[in-house]
Amino acid sequence: MGETEQPKVLASTQVATGPARIIADPHRELGRFLEVGGFAQSYVKLDEPTFLWADYSMWVATVIDTVGAKDAPLRVLHLGGGGMTLPRYVHGVRPNAIQTVVEMDGPLVEFVREHLPLPEGSRVDIVVGDAVEVLAGLPDAEFDIVISDVYAANQTPRGTACLEYAQQLSRVLRPEGTCVVNVLDVEGLVMTRLHAAALNTVFEDLCVVSAHTPNVKRFLNIVMAATNSASGLPYPAISDAAVHHDTEVALIHGDDLAPVIAGVEPLRAQD
Repeated sequence: MGETEQPKVLASTQVATGPARIIADPHRELGRFLEVGGFAQSYVKLDEPTFLWADYSMWVATVIDTVGAKDAPLRVLHLGGGGMTLPRYVHGVRPNAIQTVVEMDGPLVEFVREHLPLPEGSRVDIVVGDAVEVLAGLPDAEFDIVISDVYAANQTPRGTACLEYAQQLSRVLRPEGTCVVNVLDVEGLVMTRLHAAALNTVFEDLCVVSAHTPNVKRFLNIVMAATNSASGLPYPAISDAAVHHDTEVALIHGDDLAPVIAGVEPLRAQD
């Protein structure tokens, strides 16, 4: 939305994390922004579940696109739901996927269900609860993809940067599974470095898929992917997927990760 445009508010309410509004996209019919606490949290296009507006969602999609065979009935866990942009995308590209979404804000879930309904036929189970706590209670080796996109008060919570959280991500993944972590950070990238240090300790292969740079905006999205698969992450396939999504990926991994994690000790839950 342009700075001088007056937003067309289609619905508003108070949710657990602040005031929430759904705003019409003036440029795309059935395009909707979900705003929570004064910040744009999600974008969905109700008639086109695979449409992605935000850079970070495209970066996550480049990894989703490379996991498993195209007709495989993937099991997908989303830690953090918001407007359900990524569950919609997964349904659009993998319609037989079975998805679980964990979202801590119950009133937000109901607001989204009413005004931004999921596509018909999508197999999405929504669990209201704290992502860290719910994750700890899930079965071992249950999911092909885990997407961690958790934040509160417009920042990624410290609990998702802990070594124990990374260990839980690994535990619920199948042996060939992949996790994707979106970190909302600020200049200095403290939260990014903590997440990377924890993930690098637990997983065999870790990659910074792509990231905003500090001169782009105040709040920065950094997307990382990790796996314990013997074959590692499929870097050529991720690059090809980026071309399809008309986005750019950095794919920083191996020795090139050293500047990201140098001198950073993994955070423990008791710290």
